[in-house]
Amino acid sequence: MGLFFKLFLYALIAKSNLLIDALNKEIEFTDGDTAEVNIVADADTPGRLTFSDLEIITTDADLSLDSLSISGDLVEGNTVIISVDITNDGEGDARVDLEFTRDGSVIKSKSFEGITGGTTQTVSTNWEDIPSGNHLIEVTIVGSSPSDKTQGSEDSVSTSISVTESSPEIEYEIEFGSMLIENVESDWSLELSNEGEKYGEIVARLYWNEENDDNLISETPQTKIEVDESKIFTGQLTPMDSDDSLLLVIEDASKGVLLVENIDVNVKKLPDLSISRIVWVDDKSPNADSNEVLSFSDGSVAYAKIFVDNQGSFDVQATAELKLTKAGKDLQVNYAGIVDSYGIVDLPAGQETAITFNGNYPSVSFLSGGNAGFTGFWNMDIQISNVLASNPNEQLWDSEELVFSDNTQTVEISTPPSLSLNSFTSSSTNIKEGQAVTFTISISNDGGAAASGLLNLMQSGTTVATTEFSVDGFGTNEVSMEYSVPKNYDGDLNLKIKIDRDSVVPELGPQDVMSDDSKDITISVEGTLPTSSGGSDSDEDGGSGMIMILGGVFVLLVGGAGAFYFLRKSGDAEDTLDSFGGGVPPAPEQPPAMAPPVPEQPPAAAPPAPPVPEQPPAAAPPAPPVPCLLYTTPSPRDRQKSRMPSSA
Repeated sequence: MGLFFKLFLYALIAKSNLLIDALNKEIEFTDGDTAEVNIVADADTPGRLTFSDLEIITTDADLSLDSLSISGDLVEGNTVIISVDITNDGEGDARVDLEFTRDGSVIKSKSFEGITGGTTQTVSTNWEDIPSGNHLIEVTIVGSSPSDKTQGSEDSVSTSISVTESSPEIEYEIEFGSMLIENVESDWSLELSNEGEKYGEIVARLYWNEENDDNLISETPQTKIEVDESKIFTGQLTPMDSDDSLLLVIEDASKGVLLVENIDVNVKKLPDLSISRIVWVDDKSPNADSNEVLSFSDGSVAYAKIFVDNQGSFDVQATAELKLTKAGKDLQVNYAGIVDSYGIVDLPAGQETAITFNGNYPSVSFLSGGNAGFTGFWNMDIQISNVLASNPNEQLWDSEELVFSDNTQTVEISTPPSLSLNSFTSSSTNIKEGQAVTFTISISNDGGAAASGLLNLMQSGTTVATTEFSVDGFGTNEVSMEYSVPKNYDGDLNLKIKIDRDSVVPELGPQDVMSDDSKDITISVEGTLPTSSGGSDSDEDGGSGMIMILGGVFVLLVGGAGAFYFLRKSGDAEDTLDSFGGGVPPAPEQPPAMAPPVPEQPPAAAPPAPPVPEQPPAAAPPAPPVPCLLYTTPSPRDRQKSRMPSSA
């Protein structure tokens, strides 16, 4: 029994603090000076427990507050610590109930236990998400146990603070799971980081191009992002156009819109090929100074500069196939035409390229082979297939699905030109030596193809000037040229204007004849020639003079016949032959005409002639006009040039 009693007293003593607390709570809710409490003691063994000399001592607390302080950065959104000193000048320990306010609004209410009598203790609490501006911070004792026996101004303490305004500063980083391609879905991730001095309640919206509901890609839920914290959001998007851009709007719940950012994105576009134009030229080499061919007829040969516009974002290599068709007939299959019809082409992204086959423009020979239905408009059928990325790492499409074709480009095959000269006139037909005249030549084309070429101005079979001409199909044109008559010429000047058939482009057709290729004109030239003074003939030298005259006539006749022969040969060759082998064949070569025999004269009986005085040299006969070459031009046939508007 004695042992048990000792143990029980130990337990009672050990729980004395609990008893004190229980009693203090009863006292706290008592309005008077006395309080009634029931004490119940339990024993684990039968027996009797007697309380004797139980003394309950009550004490009052004597509390006061001092030394209010706030620690931490006074920046909007931060968390600071409010601290205050509690002094208990009473005898017993106390529990103190404090109220922390800002501008009269409660920040926090908190109780602090164990404020020992006769001591001063510092207590504190956190103030989170402090607002910006000037504030009055106050701490007040609103209750205690035991009660504060002296209440007054010492039970409250305050201080003023100024909180700097701040906001979250959100930085972003957006990434895509793969290359962005038009009409192809791709993953995206958006990382938002708060580099500001205040947390943010953030909502991010992602748009195509501009802010409207139709363009909305994604809207994140409102998310709190602390200072120096990052959050990641993900989703999918499908670009609809290669010109697409992104618009990012970031908004804070309290601060409103924080950021509006236009984001340029590189949206790739799959190869999109089209034929933009075709230009026909007379040289196959891209490096040559070629001329444009504007008119076509049977026999024309030209080279097609086919411009392909690659509106995609990838450099590609493809196969191009060409056909020329008309009314369901193929130039190569149904006629005698030749087409460079197949080749591998390189097409850089975002530009127009003139394709070449093996480094040259594709060639086309327009040959009918004598088959009917050749003239008219022909379609250039172009197909581009097997489109592959030049960089194998960019092969993001099925090459079999990308096939491009075009049959809208045309070329007109006309009947060959048939030319004739209508007139050859001069600004004046009576001029002085050395004077310039202007010739006007009218030329017609009875063929459907426009023609160009050279006109030769000729005198005595020699070309003295050249000029270009052009004339539309079934049209007429006038050509002007200037010519300066040579000096030291007097008399009639006979000139001829003639079509240079070898220079005509395209070639003249079989219906063309040479008989109307030239026109003549005569110009009267007034010149000044030197004159000579001579002695008079006498009867005495009449015989010898007659003999000299007859001899001179004979020499002139023989020389003139020879000259006539050679000039006739030259003129016939010039006037009857052309490069196509047409025209009238030259006349057979004739021997020079013989001069009539001079009748034999009887010897004249005459006395010895007196010495003949020395005569001055006779005046020379008029010299033939010296050719005056104004200019020459390269043959249009060499240039393969025509002025017919292209049908392509």
